[in-house]
Amino acid sequence: MRATGLLLVVALVGGCSSGSGGGGGSSGSGSGTQVACVTTSGNGAQGCTILKDLSAAAESDATKNCQGTVANDCPTAQLVGCCNIAPQTSGQVPQEICFYTGTTSSLQSTCGTALHGSWSATQ
Repeated sequence: MRATGLLLVVALVGGCSSGSGGGGGSSGSGSGTQVACVTTSGNGAQGCTILKDLSAAAESDATKNCQGTVANDCPTAQLVGCCNIAPQTSGQVPQEICFYTGTTSSLQSTCGTALHGSWSATQ
């Protein structure tokens, strides 16, 4: 299950991006807007990534780059938990990755170890 959870994390992070990082783009400015990108994998597993504190340009980028359904928040039905990730470098924005499959213990471990985030059972 741990490998599945980690693969889902990689897919989700790649599925919705604010444009910050290697390719440049618009980063957050603390304006308080957020974009949620809800994705469904080939096996039907759902995931959701929220990018927070986005500038207008970053919000537009995140909406365009979402490879799923754009929403204001992640769905709460069947939610296992979410990993809140603080920006690691300037130009990054806070994000929350929510999981709908997997075990709480393995996802919580992945959140803390691989993503350097904090786990929450709710959004």
